[in-house]
Amino acid sequence: SESKYKSYVTDANEAITDIKSTDEWNKIKDSASIEDINNFLANYPKTSCRSSAQNRIYELTAVNFYKSGKLLNAYKYFDLAGGKYAIASGNRLYYEKSEEYYEYTRLNESSRQFTLTSYLNKYPNSDYYNEVSNMVAIAKARNFTMNTKDAEFNSALKYAKDTNTRARVEEYIDISKN
Repeated sequence: SESKYKSYVTDANEAITDIKSTDEWNKIKDSASIEDINNFLANYPKTSCRSSAQNRIYELTAVNFYKSGKLLNAYKYFDLAGGKYAIASGNRLYYEKSEEYYEYTRLNESSRQFTLTSYLNKYPNSDYYNEVSNMVAIAKARNFTMNTKDAEFNSALKYAKDTNTRARVEEYIDISKN
């Protein structure tokens, strides 16, 4: 109290608290409990680990959404957590599946053929592969003209994965040939 350095007491106490919070964070940073991390943030509101703790909460929230089948919400929270390489390696498959679904939901029959084929190339084992392949078949068929060659007709038909899509492509072929 009589030291000439007493003006630094507040700074010193904040530094000590931050050191304690860092030690505490290192103990719980791999916890799978959002409650543990929220308690940490409540106990150390000014911690320098705040950003890391918040990102971990986002990641755990994303995992919970993924496990409940809400893949769009999962993708959103994985993104808030910093993306694929910012999350625990054990959760990266969840991220990848969520990202795949997010990209799938952005596709439709009006999507550009390049966008659709890019999706198929990026996700060759996708759960949605056949559906997107059907979209490619229709996108190709919509571009048929009276000058379209048999090879292009066959290419579109190869993408058709069900009988309805095949029939639609064949309708486009007939229209083009007529």
